Amino acid sequence: MNKEWSEQNKKLQMLIKKADTFDQGKEVLFELRNDLMNTLLSFRKDLNREDFDSMPFMNADGYHCKNVAYSIWHDRIFCKV
Repeated sequence: MNKEWSEQNKKLQMLIKKADTFDQGKEVLFELRNDLMNTLLSFRKDLNREDFDSMPFMNADGYHCKNVAYSIWHDRIFCKV
């Protein structure tokens, strides 16, 4: 997740906690979802099979050490909201 997406996520988390800003939080969620989905769709257009199999952060701790396809698969749940 990049810095912009992280900020959107923080904003939506803050907004959905209160009844009077809940609808605003949903709007931020849908904006974030659209941004993430557009990025995923650009991957489909711009990357080849070898790119999806690559592991750009192979020796890192956490989920970002997985291959690109694994990351996309696990992000799909958020993008279906």
